Amino acid sequence: MRIRSRLVLLALLVSGFQVAGHGTSWADATENLKVPIDLSVFVPCAAGGAGELVTLSGTLHVALRFTVSNDGGVHAGSHFQPQEVSGTGETTGDKYQATGVTQDEFNATVGVE
Repeated sequence: MRIRSRLVLLALLVSGFQVAGHGTSWADATENLKVPIDLSVFVPCAAGGAGELVTLSGTLHVALRFTVSNDGGVHAGSHFQPQEVSGTGETTGDKYQATGVTQDEFNATVGVE
């Protein structure tokens, strides 16, 4: 969880720099990305509890928001949602379909530690 939070923060900062570089105010930076997925994961409860490796492919929709308000508030948010992500178990041949969404919100005040 900690690594993902760091990746989200890095992605928000990078998207903010990209937006700032295009003459847009830091007041509101939004990035919508489609990230291709091609990875293998181990599903421990598959194959009657023996587990199996599943190769997944599809697209991960990533939406990142970064806002600095006039009163010094910093607001960031992330949204990760698999789209048409599916796979096949290498042992059983079972079909898998990724569903769900992961969202995070972060609020802070500039100058506060």
